[in-house]
Amino acid sequence: MLMAGRGFGKTRAGAEWLADQARRNPKSYWGVIAPTGDDLRDTCFEGESGLLQALGWERADDRYDKTRLLLRLDNGAIINSFSAEVPRKVRGPNLWGVWLEEIAQWKTREMWDNLFPAIRRGHAQAVITTTPARVPLVREFADRKDGSVVITRGTTYDNEKNLAPAQIAELKIRWQGTRRERQELFGELLEDALARSGKTARQVLDEG
Repeated sequence: MLMAGRGFGKTRAGAEWLADQARRNPKSYWGVIAPTGDDLRDTCFEGESGLLQALGWERADDRYDKTRLLLRLDNGAIINSFSAEVPRKVRGPNLWGVWLEEIAQWKTREMWDNLFPAIRRGHAQAVITTTPARVPLVREFADRKDGSVVITRGTTYDNEKNLAPAQIAELKIRWQGTRRERQELFGELLEDALARSGKTARQVLDEG
């Protein structure tokens, strides 16, 4: 789980990982999940940090199905898209791995509940790229102690040289010294009412 501030480069990291995995594993099947269909198209596939850029392809490439948001690599590997808004669609695939984009913005846990049994081929890996937020699904992953989740952290300022100076200056004026700065720029997962309730993230998720 890459949990970092906005502008750190999380999306590009997820796209590069998924593109590399598909290249190195012929005839494999991969998924990318984002909060909405628009996020899939505009960010994960066609965005300046998305999969087409990571693969070095153009939007007009005939290997890119723009309607289905699906990529077919020359080695037979497939990268398919699934919106977190339509969780039932991940019940059928046999996935080698997935890239989960901005899970803190998913509206329900149902996508993950349907998804993880479908990740059952190859090394069965998932890469999560998200700005932290105080939601149960993020806390569930962050709280794991069994070694199944490795967390990488970063801040907006780690990538400051590639961001507009005026924007950085404005963010500092608006958010410096606030909890929002800690979460959105420094990538901190802040303690909240969930922690004070005495319940685990798993308990909250099971309660729906």
